[in-house]
Amino acid sequence: MRIIRKLFFKTLPLLLIVGAIFVVSSCFRAIIPSSSMYPLLEKGDQLLIKKMDASEIERGDVIVFYKDNVLYIKRVIGLPGETVYIENGNVYINGCLLREDYVENKDTYNGQFIVPEDSYFVLGDNRVNSKDSRYWPESYVKADSIMGKAIIKIYPIENIGIIEGVEYEIY
Repeated sequence: MRIIRKLFFKTLPLLLIVGAIFVVSSCFRAIIPSSSMYPLLEKGDQLLIKKMDASEIERGDVIVFYKDNVLYIKRVIGLPGETVYIENGNVYINGCLLREDYVENKDTYNGQFIVPEDSYFVLGDNRVNSKDSRYWPESYVKADSIMGKAIIKIYPIENIGIIEGVEYEIY
């Protein structure tokens, strides 16, 4: 038992250093600039973002990306090649209704978008207060502008927790 304890305390600092290097090299911190993702995220919340290739992105993921030199955080709704149709705030993917129970503030927006290959269609969860794919002149987020996926809310401390993507039911 003494040998195990001694080994543990000798290797613990090394494990902490390796873990810190992993986090620093594969993650970064972002601060939420607006209420467009309310109620999931509020202005001023801080997140740990996992750097990842866009090929790993799935519908429902909360991603961080650059558009026109501004850092945004939004939820992925439309994937490359899909048709996104919005009628009175209800979102349809390739003609099937996307169930979005997390959206508290739906709007009455109407529009149709065909997502180009190597691009994504994104929306804020707080639809009435979100500048997103519906309103940008270039509606889509290019895969190469995606910085990563939000994985953990790290501040405020009382709200620390994992940010999980949404698994959708499409009707």
